[in-house]
Amino acid sequence: MNIKKIVSLTASGIVVVAMIAGCAQAGEDSGSVQQDANALHFADGKKMGDGNGSGDGYYRIIPRPDASNNIVFVDYETASEVPLCSRPECQHQDDTCTSWLPYTAGKGAIFATGDFLYDICFGNQNSEMVEEIGEDALPKIIQMKRNGSEKETVYTFPASSVIREGIVYDNSAIYFICDSFENFERNGNLPERVLYQYRISDRTMQELKVLSAADEIIGASGREILLGTTENAWDLSVDAANLQTSVVCYNVDTKQEYALTTHPYLTIGRVYGDVYYLYDPLTTCLSKIEIESNAKAEIIRQEVFDEAFRSYPYEAKTVFDNHLFIMYEIPEDKERGIYTTNLQAIDLSSGKPCSIEMRVEKVGGMAPAKQVEIVDETEKQFLVISSVEYQKVEIPAGGSSMKLEYPYFRYALIDKQDYYNSNMGAAKIIA
Repeated sequence: MNIKKIVSLTASGIVVVAMIAGCAQAGEDSGSVQQDANALHFADGKKMGDGNGSGDGYYRIIPRPDASNNIVFVDYETASEVPLCSRPECQHQDDTCTSWLPYTAGKGAIFATGDFLYDICFGNQNSEMVEEIGEDALPKIIQMKRNGSEKETVYTFPASSVIREGIVYDNSAIYFICDSFENFERNGNLPERVLYQYRISDRTMQELKVLSAADEIIGASGREILLGTTENAWDLSVDAANLQTSVVCYNVDTKQEYALTTHPYLTIGRVYGDVYYLYDPLTTCLSKIEIESNAKAEIIRQEVFDEAFRSYPYEAKTVFDNHLFIMYEIPEDKERGIYTTNLQAIDLSSGKPCSIEMRVEKVGGMAPAKQVEIVDETEKQFLVISSVEYQKVEIPAGGSSMKLEYPYFRYALIDKQDYYNSNMGAAKIIA
């Protein structure tokens, strides 16, 4: 199986299946991970949504029509969302507003830790875009109080650098990977990749480890960052079935590391608590490895699904409430290329799947409506995408501008058991 064929395989070889019964009961071998207070947190770029949860709420970044942004807080207690601004008369459109952020020409991650809220701007590899936008397009760390006040840029990388998705943090430091393209051609057309630590107390940046160009952060457990490496993954001439992913655990305190496991590249690996879970989509086998030195893999369920699902999924998602979420495509009309999505929640204790039947309300846009997806969780509830509306955003481009569609999410809070039962009528829409 060639890498460039993976996407096409997600839309083939699958037949229509009936709804799978036996969804997990809330509180039965499920529930939020109870982490140590000193444990590292992971801002996972694979999660849906436009922000990150912070226990009592969810911070999100919403683009404005002119491509600048506003920080908005979703309050779980009141089921409401408000811009991070205390002035009723404010239009939230420039730097006089505490919720406002400029257009950065790139992706980013927003999260809260301790007394602060951080916006990590990843930067942009396009030198022309960086030249046009200026300093706002540089990769950087923006720190502010949780209410959006006292906003300041505490560290900036040069234009030749790009911060990668997957940010790890605790109350004292932020850990991330940054690529330097300064010596790109001399380095065999590969970036120089480094794992960094930004210390919050004294605002210092430290290089922790020089990485290979294939290394990426795939999760965190306790005081360890998990790094996944798939050599030659970028080479489209290499058959994906022949690639292997190696997983290494790096302790941020001792700076020591150990090899956790090596598995086929096409096998989906996800970190949850102190366990690394593996799902093989070609056999539908679910297994796990305790995150510790010399740990051995243990099979949870040999076959999660029957033949209908033995193909690479449309999208492998993250873990919530001890469930791995996998999106498949089901053909309605193969000749016309019409498919519908099928979201499965796999219980990581038993390996039993549950089909999520709810679909979002969609306004505009070309993409079909998908199932209601989770973006955050509390002990008893999920924050989910209840609807999506596609809006035009005008971004700078080559001295002029162009309009692109942005999916604007509406959120809702829903009890976990109502979610597994696909009872969207019980959800509380965020106002």
